[in-house]
Amino acid sequence: MKYFVATLFLLVCFFAKAQECDPLDSNKFSLYKKHIKRYTKLINKQKYKKVDPIITYGIATYLRLSNDTNCNYWYRTIVPLCKYIYSGYDLQDKGLKTKLIAYIAMSYYYLKDYKNAELWLNKVVKCRFDACYLYILSLTQKQLGENEDADATLKQYNEMIKK
Repeated sequence: MKYFVATLFLLVCFFAKAQECDPLDSNKFSLYKKHIKRYTKLINKQKYKKVDPIITYGIATYLRLSNDTNCNYWYRTIVPLCKYIYSGYDLQDKGLKTKLIAYIAMSYYYLKDYKNAELWLNKVVKCRFDACYLYILSLTQKQLGENEDADATLKQYNEMIKK
């Protein structure tokens, strides 16, 4: 029973920490809810130039936090959309570039594609050295069975949050 309670506590802590990493303003959820129909039509017609990746990621996160399984459709949409924008344009705005990389990384993470999540999370850590992404990276490495790397990343995370 103690083991079960301890495991449940750790899972809740991990989930709560993953929520903090979302590069998203959760106060705008009503905005995201309003865009679902319109964005679904645009995405189905493959009119990516009219689709804002921030709103698309917001819709995915809104649906995930609402326990709606359609969030996977939106996270799968985010990846090619952000890659299209990331590779197709000369991005002068480093903040936007970093957000796009974070959207891709977190989308892969929530889709449980840990191999790609690890690849993109490493890019996020290089662009935006933020402790929460180190934490998610360590969880991803654990999922992949890379325990030594995960421990080293977690140690780096712990050192960073102490500062």
